[in-house]
Formats: sequence, C-alpha cells, structure tokens
Amino acid sequence: MPKPRYQLKSDTIKNLLQALQDETGVKLFAHSDAIQIAHLVHSTGLHISPHTISRLAGFFASNTKPYLYNVNTLAHFLGYRDVFDFEKRWLNGNEQLNQQALHESLSWVAFEQG
Repeated sequence: MPKPRYQLKSDTIKNLLQALQDETGVKLFAHSDAIQIAHLVHSTGLHISPHTISRLAGFFASNTKPYLYNVNTLAHFLGYRDVFDFEKRWLNGNEQLNQQALHESLSWVAFEQG
C-alpha cells in the first residue's frame, strides 16, 4: 500500500484520542479499552480495528503515520466532516474556552479588587 501523504498538526492524534475518550466515556489505558471503543464506533456503522486505535494510543509500536481513512473514521464518529475539520474546530473550540477562562479570571480579580 502507498505511504500516507497528508500533514496533521503535531497534537491532532492526541486531541482526537482525548475527544474519543470524552465521547465514549472509555479511558484508553489498555488494548481492551481500544476494543470497547472500536465496538462503539462499529455500532454506528463505521469501521476501525481495535489494533488501529491501540497503535494510535501508543500501545503498539508503529513507525508509520496512520492511514487517513482511519483518522477520518474517528473524526466522523465524533461528528466532524474529516480530521482536518476536527483540527480546525478543536483548535477554535479550545481557544474560545481559553478566552472564556481568561475573561472569567480577570472578572474575578476585578471583583476581588473592587
């Protein structure tokens, strides 16, 4: 098979796995957790192997990038168009949360000083 040719941001896979754990309520501590998540993904009509999820989580060594199909499958499961949509919206969502937290902390400081 040809090598995957796409570029993701450095933390996309980590963020994708975090969102996957948040969505499913299953924490990825072992391969058995990947099996549970793969079953949940499969129940929606999407297909990804537990081994692929385990490789993404670092349970199995891999020197290659995951196939775009696999990361897109996880993004689809999470409600995104594809992994690039996930990158864009996840980053924007986190920036908005960070801005909101900053605004709230500044408001609290102003309240305490007032």
